[in-house]
Amino acid sequence: MVTEWVDQREILSHGSVEGFLSHCDWNSVVESICAKVPILAWPMMADQHLNARMVVEEIKIGLRVETVREKDEAAPTTTWDWFR
Repeated sequence: MVTEWVDQREILSHGSVEGFLSHCDWNSVVESICAKVPILAWPMMADQHLNARMVVEEIKIGLRVETVREKDEAAPTTTWDWFR
């Protein structure tokens, strides 16, 4: 089934969900905390890096995904080619 929108809170609250791979926007972090689901933090930009640090280092409810790249290379996480 393909939909344009899903209720993320409902998904996170489902009993089979044991973790959440998140870019760590604030709403996703709060929804995950409320559902008591640990976060695999993969921030991309802006405040997501700060939110990821809080999730991992301060409240200790997640782990950080590290992306290795060369100095002048664009982050592979920003392109669909990375998934192929």
